[in-house]
Amino acid sequence: MLAPTVAQSPSLEFNEAQHRYSVNGRELTGVTRALTDAGLIDTRWFNDAACLRGTYVHAAIVMLHDGDLAEDSLDPILKPYVDAYRAFLDQSALRLDAIEERVFNEALGCAGTLDLRGQFPNDPPNVTNVIDIKTGFVPPHVGFQTAGYVRLLPIGAQPVRRRWALNLRADATYRLEPLTKRTDESVFLAAVTVAQAKRGWL
Repeated sequence: MLAPTVAQSPSLEFNEAQHRYSVNGRELTGVTRALTDAGLIDTRWFNDAACLRGTYVHAAIVMLHDGDLAEDSLDPILKPYVDAYRAFLDQSALRLDAIEERVFNEALGCAGTLDLRGQFPNDPPNVTNVIDIKTGFVPPHVGFQTAGYVRLLPIGAQPVRRRWALNLRADATYRLEPLTKRTDESVFLAAVTVAQAKRGWL
């Protein structure tokens, strides 16, 4: 096993079939749902095949870290993306603290599942990195998305939080793109407000 998977607060409940989060019976707005409801995710960029590929690549990465990935049975379409991820791990030497980590802020009424969180070798102890995995291309909303995950992290010993998009490509290469716009968090918070207003939660 390479790293712990699916870190989650015991008070947070997640309905995988409906992709809904709740705490003590109260439903929370998901990060992706908030951005979608606010019109910040353009679904025209995605097709069913691309969405399915992304889902399967994420599942393969989790199985890789759990030691459950059957290499011989891996779909040839998915293999280059998994190979690209392996290359990223080898070359970056990321010390992974969590994968598929479910985070929430009850006061904000929002929750989400970030892909990767950890430290690079030269990071000081007060730094953590939130990394979102994308296959094919990096959509414009990823800055808002990662800002949401960072906002939902509990206050702890790592107050400096850096955001990245890890673009895995069909030719087995990758690109790690820093996400540094200071306005990303304010846009995310506005999206949560809009989404909750549309549902009559405000």
